[in-house]
Amino acid sequence: MSYSLVRLGTYEELKARFSKDGPPSTTRLILAASLAGGLGGIAGNPAGMEILNLSLDSYEDLHLR
Repeated sequence: MSYSLVRLGTYEELKARFSKDGPPSTTRLILAASLAGGLGGIAGNPAGMEILNLSLDSYEDLHLR
């Protein structure tokens, strides 16, 4: 859930900042979406890796876990 929260929160904040002088251009909205997605990926990657590691542990022998 951290990926989605960071991505959506960042996008809305950037969109609001770009909208101060009127409706933002498509280029600015694409920039906001790209930055938000990148920051969300940075925030969500450790949690995703941990879930993957915990999921793969079930395939190991008990003495190797």
